[in-house]
Parts: sequence; C-alpha cells; structure tokens
Amino acid sequence: TAIVEGTVSAEGERYYLDAKLLDYTSREVIFSKRYSFVEAAKRIVAHHLSDEILFFLMGEQGIATTRILFTRREGQHKNLYVADYDGFAERKITGGELVVSPEWLDAQRFCFTSYRRDNPDCYLMDLAANTRTNISHRQGINIAGSWFQGSGELAMTLSLKGNSEIYLMNPDGSNQRPLTDNDADDTSPTWSPDGTRIAFESDRDDPNPHACFPNCDYNLYVMNADGSEQRRLTNLPGAEWHASWSPDGRALLFTAGDTGYTSMGIYTLSLDSGEPQPLLVDEFENDAADWSPDGMQIAFSSN
Repeated sequence: TAIVEGTVSAEGERYYLDAKLLDYTSREVIFSKRYSFVEAAKRIVAHHLSDEILFFLMGEQGIATTRILFTRREGQHKNLYVADYDGFAERKITGGELVVSPEWLDAQRFCFTSYRRDNPDCYLMDLAANTRTNISHRQGINIAGSWFQGSGELAMTLSLKGNSEIYLMNPDGSNQRPLTDNDADDTSPTWSPDGTRIAFESDRDDPNPHACFPNCDYNLYVMNADGSEQRRLTNLPGAEWHASWSPDGRALLFTAGDTGYTSMGIYTLSLDSGEPQPLLVDEFENDAADWSPDGMQIAFSSN
C-alpha cells in the first residue's frame, strides 16, 4: 500500500508540483519528482504522475496519457474525434464528411476511411505535422484494419475484384499484396501483437456468401501473417464481427448478435481454450470494443 503526497507552488505563469510516492507503513520514499508546467498543462501533468505511480507500484505502463479515436454521427455526416482516455479534451478532426474505421498507427498518426470523394478512400493523418494524405484511393472500399509496427505494414480491406479481401501494404499505399482470395467477403483484419497472425471476419461459410447483405452470417477467422492456414474461430448463432486482439495476444474481443445487427453483445474469445464468453450482453446495442494498451480496460460504443 502506498500514499501520494504533493505540494503545488507558482512563480509567475509557471506552476511546480513536488510529488512523492511513499510506502504507507514505513513512509519510505518510493519516488519523488518535480513537475514544471503552465496552466494549460495541468491535466497532462496529472496524467503523467498517475502513470508513474502505476509504473513504480506495478511495473506496468499506464494509460492515463493515451487517447481514444472515435466517430460521431452529426446529421448526415459522421465525423472523427480524438479525446483523452477519460473523455476530456475532446477535439474534432474532420467536419462535413462520412468517416469510418479510425485506426492508430502510433501516438501521432492514424488512418481512417472517408467518403469525401464519393468513394471510401483511406487517409493517413499526422497530428504533429497537421497533415492529411490519401494513401489508398482504389476503386471500391479502402479500409485500414490494423497496423503492425514491427513490419511497418497495414492490414487493409480492399474490393479490387468486387468482393472484399484482406491485403497488406505500406502506410504510404505502396507494396500492396493480397492475403485472401475467394468469392466471399473477408474484412476487418487485426494483427496479433507479435505480428505472426491476423484475425478477420468473413461470410465464407454463409450459405449464400457475398449476396447475403445485410443479413450475412459473418464469423471470425485467423490466418498466418502470410495468408496461410486460414481457419474459423467462432460458430455462435448469428454473426460475429469487429475483432480486437488483446495486448498479450491471448484473447480476442468481438461483437456478436443476430445477422440483422439489431442485437449486439460484446464477447471475449480465449485463444488458449477456443471458447467464447459473454462480457457485456444486455438489452442495448454494444459494439466496436477495443482494449486499452495495458489490457486492463475496454472502450466500446453503446446506445
């Protein structure tokens, strides 16, 4: 058990926080640090202190300085926002367009798909440089599903031949190559943390694949990073979609519900046991779940 003590002082427009983390019983100092900041940075400093406390107590990196990407429907548009992990400091990124599937690459860069040119094109946004680049504008859908930093590759959903398939490409849109090739729709790829496997959703086992929309029986599948050894993971009644790999690589989050997507619950799937377990199943539509970087919390959307 530990206790935090601190004092705040001011000199002109600068503030100083002298903080100490103490053993609760012995009062031995675990760490002490001085933070210098301006008024506008006080929440950032508090978040940094929170993460440092967690690191010294648990030996793990905290999530207090992380952010969440999300979309919000506004009239006929669906715009992109970013906010601190606790919902504060909300910032609007796009306006007057239809945006889907935002995906972080690193602390400053992310991809998303926008219909601003009447085609679902994929863009790369750099917050630090304040730039936006169209990286994939092929005919049909261009949706970034997941980024693996180790290889520097994006797992994408493209529909170059009419139906949706999984591709890999560089974040500038070059070196495109397919991983799946069949008559069904394969979508929403997500890298395993070690980069050896990719999970995705497909209607390939639907009695009428590719022609079943909007009532497709999607299931989750997994394959090696080169596209080999594709196999089915889930077989719940209805459909499963929106898979997200846990940071430790041992589980998947996903949404399951009826094929009309009117009933949605969040499930976990242990890769060790292969058994899906309900996590949040109620009368509401719960969807698009994703892990926090430390695997301790989950963000999701709900009505």
